[in-house]
Amino acid sequence: MGLVQGLNFYLGPQLPGPLRPAKMLDDDGSLCQMFRGAILKSQDLFTVHLKVAQHPEVVCSFIKCGQTAGLAHWGYGEATQAVTAYLCGLDKQDEGLVASTLATKPFPITLHLWQQVLAAKRPIYATFYVTPASVDDRVIATAAPGLANSFFSTLGVT
Repeated sequence: MGLVQGLNFYLGPQLPGPLRPAKMLDDDGSLCQMFRGAILKSQDLFTVHLKVAQHPEVVCSFIKCGQTAGLAHWGYGEATQAVTAYLCGLDKQDEGLVASTLATKPFPITLHLWQQVLAAKRPIYATFYVTPASVDDRVIATAAPGLANSFFSTLGVT
């Protein structure tokens, strides 16, 4: 299964240089398998704790928006570090639910940034980094596309 296209945006305080998300970890497919199992077991929402080697534990909370879109919060404990929108392109109304859900959160996602996401080819995932630490987090950098591949494959779009 190939990787789905992803977009990355930074919403936090000024970074010392251009946005360069962390490199992905080597993953033998276990993250995708874990996400696929969680999606199939709990169709609408789930929370998983990702502990990879020497990296801090990342908590992923995923909620399905309609039948064909979703939103994940990535954090250390309760503190959100990033959010990722998953849009497969099958239902514009579901994509509107993602936008509505994001609008209820305290993330400064501008209309301009959201328009870039909407203009991209589907399927796509878009990660919005909230803190400087999240930009360098290799677990988030690996897990966000892994969840995209798992979610979109359950919809038959990858």
